[in-house]
Amino acid sequence: MHCSYDDIRERIQEPPKWFDEFAVPRYCEFSPKKVASIHAREVVLVLIKCQHCEKKFEVAFTELNLIDELWDRSTRKKLKNISDLIEDGTLRYGDPPNVGCCGSGPTMNSVAIRVLEYWYRPIVRGEGVSSTGTVTDRNALELTRDASLEREISRNR
Repeated sequence: MHCSYDDIRERIQEPPKWFDEFAVPRYCEFSPKKVASIHAREVVLVLIKCQHCEKKFEVAFTELNLIDELWDRSTRKKLKNISDLIEDGTLRYGDPPNVGCCGSGPTMNSVAIRVLEYWYRPIVRGEGVSSTGTVTDRNALELTRDASLEREISRNR
């Protein structure tokens, strides 16, 4: 269950435009540079809904809220990228933002509906990097949008 941030939301008349990886309400237009993790290698804006009342939210994903899905903690090796979770339909945000959408909402799971924006640093795909891991192209460090992964989330479970 996420913090409600009602102290912030009650002071601002308009509803949040999106929520970050920690379900913090954001009132600016989405930008991959506005997520909590400034070092994110992949950033995704996804439309989700509360599993109980179906209220919809736009939320950001980075490696921060997908550690268990992307990494093997015992070996400290990366197993997957966020793009893999999109491809295989297993991208999950967890509890929806706690905005009081319904009595059960804060404790329910959410359902990912659609990837609205997908951004990545080309180094994630090995682009702009030598065989020894040295960055050969500084542009490989910049966030780049890939619209091919902006789609409905299939319900593979």
